[in-house]
Amino acid sequence: MNIRVITVLFLLILVGSYARKSEADPANQLSERLLEAGLIKALSLGSEKERKAESGPALVAYIKQGYLRRKPDIQQDYNDYRFPLKLIHLLGHKVLLIDEENITKYIGCCVNEGLGITVDSEGPDLDSFAKNNGCSIRNNPYLPNEVKERLPKNGWFTLSCKANDAEL
Repeated sequence: MNIRVITVLFLLILVGSYARKSEADPANQLSERLLEAGLIKALSLGSEKERKAESGPALVAYIKQGYLRRKPDIQQDYNDYRFPLKLIHLLGHKVLLIDEENITKYIGCCVNEGLGITVDSEGPDLDSFAKNNGCSIRNNPYLPNEVKERLPKNGWFTLSCKANDAEL
């Protein structure tokens, strides 16, 4: 065998083993569960109607692992909208969009700090989580047209865990 054939065979073996190392990889599954746990903590209501964790560190963890872009895909007012680059799950649902609302620079009234997670379907797990954590489930919430254009036409819901949701 010449060196070209050996190199091609080696590359095929390498690519094949990399392609198989996906969702079946226990380390990958553990990493995804840890990322999801951080996101759930940022969505969860703690004492005195405050979230158990800030949203920033949870999103930075996803960014470092290549699930989200560092810069928001779309930014409007106080909202940073990010579309996942890789598959993200929340409570068994596929995440379509992450909306982080925070005040980095005051531009006028009114900021509603927290996260909104748009998922591909609704279910009792989301309803229960929302009820127990001062969140709301919204069908067709306000989103800028530029954001809505990138979502499926129907069948998605937003789990909103923002400051005003905790007060409802």
